Amino acid sequence: MENILAVIDLGPGTDRVFAATCKYAEALQARVILVNVEPLLPGAEGSDREEVTRDLQDGYAEEIKTIHDLGADLSTRGIDNRVLIIEGTATDQLLMEADREAASLIILGSYPHGAFVEALTHGLREQLAKRVRCPVLLVPVS
Repeated sequence: MENILAVIDLGPGTDRVFAATCKYAEALQARVILVNVEPLLPGAEGSDREEVTRDLQDGYAEEIKTIHDLGADLSTRGIDNRVLIIEGTATDQLLMEADREAASLIILGSYPHGAFVEALTHGLREQLAKRVRCPVLLVPVS
């Protein structure tokens, strides 16, 4: 079975990324892993897993509900899925999950940014393109 890793940042382009994910999942009869990567919470370094889980639940309750709702939507469409909300550096976490899940495709939104914002986000698209082992579908969102 094919695995699609769909990067859901819960920004304004989420609907377009989700629509593309549904389209490709249905066409490929693929399982979908919805991934949301949140930055490290201040003070989380050295915390145990339970503390980090509790902090994520407290700090990102709305995001957690939204991404689980997307997972439920996939389920009603008959698409097998898994929801992951992880913490850390986006590129490193996405590459690790892509390897772990044996992703055959990564889908993420491509936002029009200036050089300053791109520098702040460490050029996620470029980093993935250089280091990933599977195709990446960039969904234009504006």
